Amino acid sequence: MNSERQEQYETSQVSYLKTRSVSVDSGFGNEEVINKTDIQTALEKIKKGKRKFEKWQKKSSVDIRNIRDEEGSNILHLIARLKKKQKCRSLNFLIERISEEDLAKLVDSKNKEEKTPLQVALIDKIKKGKHGSHTVQSNDNTLKFLVTLLEHGAKPDQLELETLQGLDEKQNEYYRKFLEKLAESMS
Repeated sequence: MNSERQEQYETSQVSYLKTRSVSVDSGFGNEEVINKTDIQTALEKIKKGKRKFEKWQKKSSVDIRNIRDEEGSNILHLIARLKKKQKCRSLNFLIERISEEDLAKLVDSKNKEEKTPLQVALIDKIKKGKHGSHTVQSNDNTLKFLVTLLEHGAKPDQLELETLQGLDEKQNEYYRKFLEKLAESMS
């Protein structure tokens, strides 16, 4: 397919998908129509880096601050679920592109489960991780992610979660060690 036909095809696909959108209250004082493909595309472009994202954003009318999925998760909640270095790179990328005020709103925002991005990252880390060694490395990407969120206004009281009360012994020990390492990283 030549580039002109490819572009026409993509334009028709975007038009079709926009009819499959939902209205979302962004929390920034306006309501925006965003479809699932926009959310996935934004996250993919963030993961791929600055150039890919900026190229996509020029073509798209989506304001990254307003992205929310069907679970009410904003872009930071979605980044919190990324793996390894992608989590920190994507967070740093986002920090470079939005104001401190907008970042603070995203950091404090809760999804439909009443979880902030900090809580989503912490729950994923503790529940899914393999905790045989009980050692939390200083270069742990989730640790760095949480430190960055705390430095940008996340509240430390978000670290105590009822969701994590029913942990098995190994998970509970790891949770405690993780919080100790986080406190050490903040001082």
